[in-house]
Amino acid sequence: MFNRIIQISCIAVLLSACGNEQEKPKRPIVLGDSSAIVTETDPQYLTDFFSDLQLQQLPEDTVTSVPLDTIETGTVAADSAEGTARTVAVDGKGLSMPFDGVTIFIPGIEVKTYSEQNLEKSHGASYQLVTGDLKGNQIRISGGTVEKVSQRYITNVMVKNDLGVLILDALDNTSSWASVKGQHGVYPIKGLEESELDYKKATPAQIRAAVSRAARNKRMSRKDLRKWEASVRNVKSVKQKPLILVLRSVMWKIDGKDAKGKNFSKQIRIDMPAL
Repeated sequence: MFNRIIQISCIAVLLSACGNEQEKPKRPIVLGDSSAIVTETDPQYLTDFFSDLQLQQLPEDTVTSVPLDTIETGTVAADSAEGTARTVAVDGKGLSMPFDGVTIFIPGIEVKTYSEQNLEKSHGASYQLVTGDLKGNQIRISGGTVEKVSQRYITNVMVKNDLGVLILDALDNTSSWASVKGQHGVYPIKGLEESELDYKKATPAQIRAAVSRAARNKRMSRKDLRKWEASVRNVKSVKQKPLILVLRSVMWKIDGKDAKGKNFSKQIRIDMPAL
């Protein structure tokens, strides 16, 4: 009998506890509440699944309208089958850019762009050269009064030898703006010959570091990386083989007044063909 009473008492206690648990009011989870924090300790759930994730910079030619304050920077757009070659005939074969209030024309070249650019509503335009040459060419401007034309460019250094071609992005150099002289709306393009190009001065140690960085960015094996490093062991200057100084991009800034006397400022960027 005594055992029977004990069993009934235990059952009553359990039922009472369940009732209290059900009646316990629910409350929202509060950020920072230590009582609600669960710490995972199993290594299989602590793995970083994104260790190889790298940010990629979009080619500049994916932008339809290049803002005035950013056209000076960026990287060379990669060559692509999606690029559409455009040849516009204005006083001959060449690239015509009919901006609002002024038309800018560069003869004898063919370019591509990766998206439509509404020049009537834009302060700038960006292209990649397909055929033709900028060196010794000219810029023709009509439809306004030009007050100033300026030019700047980006140079790049690359290593070219039996191992292949390696572009040293760490040695990129952007020149200062230089005035372009002209008359009657015609402005000769000068200063783009290899012997005239400005470049970033680098010590032998900086050159080797740039090669190592470029090789690592390409995820080369340690064996191949050592080969590239050895290929520039005796290089003292970026003008010494197997290093080559190359023109990467050219930018122009045209300031003036349109036919109605309204000030305008336009910028153009042309990237060299992909290596």
